[in-house]
Amino acid sequence: MTNVVTMPAPERRAERERDPALAGREVWIEASDGYQLAALVYGSEEAPAAIQINGATGVPKEYYNAFAEWLASRGYLVVTFDYRGMGKSLHVDIRDFKGEVGEWGAKDATGVTAWLDRKVLPTTPIYCIGHSMGGQSIGLQSNINRFVAFAGIAAQTGHWRFWPTPKERLRMLFLWYALLPGISKIFGYAPKKYSRMEDMPASIAMTWARWGRNRHYVSDAQGRPIREHFHAYRKPALFVGFSDDRTAPAAAIDELATFYANAAVTRRTIDPRDYGIDQIGHFGFFKRSMPKALWSDILGWLVAQRR
Repeated sequence: MTNVVTMPAPERRAERERDPALAGREVWIEASDGYQLAALVYGSEEAPAAIQINGATGVPKEYYNAFAEWLASRGYLVVTFDYRGMGKSLHVDIRDFKGEVGEWGAKDATGVTAWLDRKVLPTTPIYCIGHSMGGQSIGLQSNINRFVAFAGIAAQTGHWRFWPTPKERLRMLFLWYALLPGISKIFGYAPKKYSRMEDMPASIAMTWARWGRNRHYVSDAQGRPIREHFHAYRKPALFVGFSDDRTAPAAAIDELATFYANAAVTRRTIDPRDYGIDQIGHFGFFKRSMPKALWSDILGWLVAQRR
């Protein structure tokens, strides 16, 4: 059995309107422990700057195509990738996969940054954009300070107490205490049919649920907070939320920002109406239909942090 991801892709223009020179090139990148990660690379290795996109839980790298192509069209070398156990980075039957969610940052994202670092000059700035879980995985990277700056897009802690209403807190409690553990034990993995996320290996779902039940969220098997690399980061970080996003409420974003205790944090909450649109939500930022002014504002902030 293979894990076929079917996350709805961002809206696309007709293929004839897209520049084939900007399309992602498939490559394999080694995680820090040698695990083979499926990745897409956009733009030229001679680019004056590079951007790594750490994706959300269960979201295939192709979901970020439109945004990555847009960045490449502006002269950046861009890389997206599938975390181990997900998408094309699942190399065994999903029921046989063994791994923990923390490895997505500590090994996978770390390996991608090391790969980028080898591809560019030592003086080439590398930026990171972390979507949802991607903003958490940045803080697990031992090479986090290779980034000149990073932006967390709808990146939040997952602990239930940061959801604003009793109904939403109950929903999160059900996810962490019952749904993910329950379906993982029944099926041997967490099927998207029940979780509303992509098919997820049981070991990933169970360790992620363990985080969600812990007040520290990103934590080890004994429940102790993992903060070493979060605290080591002393550069600029932007945390962006959206007023219509129920998956990443403001309090949960604010809490994740505190994990980066020594960073120069900037916090923004964006109302879709400020950009002339009705909704953005948790996934809308990366759609091809997003106003390019919004993308330009985030990119502009990142570039402005270079000293």
